Formats: sequence, C-alpha cells, structure tokens
Amino acid sequence: MNSLQRQCGNGKTTQTGTKKMFYTLQNRHAKIKVNDFGAELSSVVIDGKERLWQNSDGTWNEHAPLLFPVCGHFGCTVDGKTYPMPPHGFAKEFPFVAEKQTKSRLVFTLVSSPETEKYYPYRFSYTVEYRLHGRKLTILHTVKNLAETGDFIGSKVAYSTNKCYFCVFIECIFGCFR
Repeated sequence: MNSLQRQCGNGKTTQTGTKKMFYTLQNRHAKIKVNDFGAELSSVVIDGKERLWQNSDGTWNEHAPLLFPVCGHFGCTVDGKTYPMPPHGFAKEFPFVAEKQTKSRLVFTLVSSPETEKYYPYRFSYTVEYRLHGRKLTILHTVKNLAETGDFIGSKVAYSTNKCYFCVFIECIFGCFR
C-alpha cells in the first residue's frame, strides 16, 4: 500500500530564509523524499537501504539537483545581452510548486518569473513528475515554451544506475514548436 506524506523540512531553510517542505512517497518496497526547493530528490530507500548520496562526509550538500536549463558552467547570451547563469542552471535555486499529489505520484512545477528571467530570458514552465511503483522510480521532465515565439533553449541531464532493481527513466519534452 502506498502512502503520501508532506512534512516541514525539520527546521531547514534556504539561503533566502524560505522553509523547505519535503514530500514523501512510500510503498512496501521503496520510499522517496523530494524537497520542494529545486524539486530535488533527497532520499531513495529501496528494501531498507538508502540509494542516494546523503553527504555523510560533508563534501557536497546536494543529492540529485535538477540541472536546468544548462548542465555545466555556461551563461546565456541572447541578442547580444549576456545573462549570468549559476553553475548547472538555476532550477535548483528556486522553490517549485507542488501541483499534484497522489499515493504514487508527486508533480512539481517551476514557471518563469521576473526572477528567473535575470538568468534566462525565456518564458517557460518546467514540470518534474516522480512516480513510484514497487521498486521502480520514474522521473518525467516536461519543459513548455510559454512565449509567443518559437525561440527557446532547453537541456536536461539523465541520471542512471546500473542496479536493475532501481531504474530511473527520464523523458524530456521540449515545447519549442507550438
């Protein structure tokens, strides 16, 4: 039987002072925890064993950040204007809205705003859906172009594992053409 749980981030806050919220999906085989800040997967427990980086040695505080709209150290230059970009994009720096919750699904969305346009001058909607069925976790990424023009840039990084009991599938849909 699956269950859904939303909990406050145990007093953890972002750099801007925003309280983090964690959402949990759980069944008899697996349990995942997703942070609404960056819609980051923060824990994956399968058959009682944690399968995701937990920073036990203090070297890296992230777990599975979403790298949008770029992977790497790039800026964005459009029509001669350069927009600074944090390493690996800005999505991990923003809170996502929890759009949908069921016993086996969590859906988070980030929509462009004046704040995101400081880094990326395109209007977009970026949705991440986590689906948990048995020992299988599926992650679906959808990026939609909200602009009137066809101009749009998008990229995605696929996470994978060689363990057959924990499969991650990532599908990218880019709304470049309307």
